[in-house]
Amino acid sequence: MAAGDPGTSSLRPERARRWRTAGLMLLLLGPAAWAAESATDAAARRRSFIPPGWETAKCSASYGPEAVLCAGTGTGPFKVDARVPTLSVRAPPTSCAQAQKDFVAVGDRFGITVARSTPGQCGPSATPCTELRLKDARQTDPIAGVVYVSCPKGGPVEIYFYSVSARVIDAFEPVARQQARWKPGL
Repeated sequence: MAAGDPGTSSLRPERARRWRTAGLMLLLLGPAAWAAESATDAAARRRSFIPPGWETAKCSASYGPEAVLCAGTGTGPFKVDARVPTLSVRAPPTSCAQAQKDFVAVGDRFGITVARSTPGQCGPSATPCTELRLKDARQTDPIAGVVYVSCPKGGPVEIYFYSVSARVIDAFEPVARQQARWKPGL
């Protein structure tokens, strides 16, 4: 059809109406589709921190409302007596700095302190992250831990806490680093 042809004018409003409808559908469905996709992405990202062979489970209420995933193993080289190596994933609704401060404060109440804190990157997207090495002051059956406080721009903050017997922490730390895809330095 040539410019100025009467049929052209009727096509333009119809095409414009279709584009407006498509745009409106994207606006209405976009956030819902994005939320579903991001929930799936979050679940996959969290599960990527679980070592092979570990079982996942819903966290017990004792882990608190911020615990979104728990895993552990009752077998293998990192199980010492009754101490079961575990991973708990927390998603606190606070800033990264506040989440780390709160996590450390809870540990302090139980005699667990930070032996080392190192900035870097972790996770499948090489997100800004802080690695904490924890130690337990108890003389009998102390635990130790490696923690990754993941702080992506725009959130959500996530805390990955690997807890093992202090007797095996030196052997376990490289496993945690590999699983977390840890890279020191930013």
